[in-house]
Amino acid sequence: MHSKETIQELYSSLKVTWEQHRKNWLEVSKFVGIELDTDYMQTTGKAAQTASQDKDFFVDDPTAAISVNQAGDYLLGIMWGTGDKTFDLVPSRYAKEKATVAEMEEYFRFCTDQALHHMNHPSAGLSTAMRPYAYDQFSFGTSGIGCFINNAFIDRTEENALVFSNYGVDNTLIDEGKGGQPDIVFTVYNWKINRIVGEFGLEGLPKILVDAYNSKDFNKDFKLVFGFYPREDYDPKVKGKRGTRYRGVWFHDGYDDKSIFKEEDFKDRPIAMARAIKLRGDSYGRSAGTLILSTIRSVNFMVGNAIETVDKMGRPPLGMFNSALFGDSVFDTSADGLTIFNQAFSTGGNPVFPIHDIGDPSAILQFIVPYLNEKITTAFKVDALLDFSSAKEMTATESLQRYAIRGKSLSGFLIQQKNELLVPLVKRSVNVLYN
Repeated sequence: MHSKETIQELYSSLKVTWEQHRKNWLEVSKFVGIELDTDYMQTTGKAAQTASQDKDFFVDDPTAAISVNQAGDYLLGIMWGTGDKTFDLVPSRYAKEKATVAEMEEYFRFCTDQALHHMNHPSAGLSTAMRPYAYDQFSFGTSGIGCFINNAFIDRTEENALVFSNYGVDNTLIDEGKGGQPDIVFTVYNWKINRIVGEFGLEGLPKILVDAYNSKDFNKDFKLVFGFYPREDYDPKVKGKRGTRYRGVWFHDGYDDKSIFKEEDFKDRPIAMARAIKLRGDSYGRSAGTLILSTIRSVNFMVGNAIETVDKMGRPPLGMFNSALFGDSVFDTSADGLTIFNQAFSTGGNPVFPIHDIGDPSAILQFIVPYLNEKITTAFKVDALLDFSSAKEMTATESLQRYAIRGKSLSGFLIQQKNELLVPLVKRSVNVLYN
């Protein structure tokens, strides 16, 4: 069994790995219109402070942002749709050894209906969690959804038995276990003391949290960490803790107090983390946004410069002569800029004159930008997901062949989504409902 020291060492090592990806994620977030709060790991976060800032503040060319939105929405349609008849629970081959399929059919139909009802319940939050999950898959390559029991359902005060939450690269650390699956997960919560006591009660909390509650320090945020990992002494043949595959721990990530104050046991991963593109030797996933970041950055730069050039063509920077070397010692080349030159250097001519040749950005706008934008949308699989090229007339055979090729081109990506998100999430939901 992992000791407290081992868990802390694991958590610290995963933070180092996470930090290596942080700069890349932040750079991607500038161009896809999805804000990351990577300071959430170190401090109490800055998302609330920048919530009113435009999400496209750094975006001059919107191709990457639009591609993320389109591909993410279509992925949701493929994976879950409207939620009706999304999956069927069927007997395992071990169950079939005990009874016939006909004998179990009604029971499994009932279980399927119940699982879909609670997963699709409006208050469960699955549809709300799935949208940012899908956008993060195409932007950063790593995201997840957690499934937890709703204690209010147990108390018969609410109708939804399940509660779902989304997780992203700005608040979650992951590592791989057997088979390359993301079996080790730590996620950070910055909570005020009232919420902490409401979740766990006072008994067993670290002294720093108890003191904060007793001193009524209700405005301060405390960084709590929840982590789970495979149990070393797991044995499916026994009951109790050893019969659960994963051990969960809660601790306060303070400078001098990181003692575990709560443990939990899970039969399945409570948070299913998925990687859009899996590269050898990397526990985090990659996405089109991370793999072609240089191209996205280049197009954004070129379009931004072209916009400035077009602006200057309509409102060119001008110069005029006066008695000073420069009017304010600044050579102003911006649109509508005015620079004052010393009258002694005048050779006659117009008193007001353009400072320099603006140039013509038409070559960039007509060829290079469309060319690179086509590559960006291809990398995001927008052409395959939305099939824009199918407008031409085709025979029925050609349509079927195109559909089959399109499906095969997406199969690798969709299998990854099935194996790392959908199957674990459904299994977790069913086990929460029936265990």
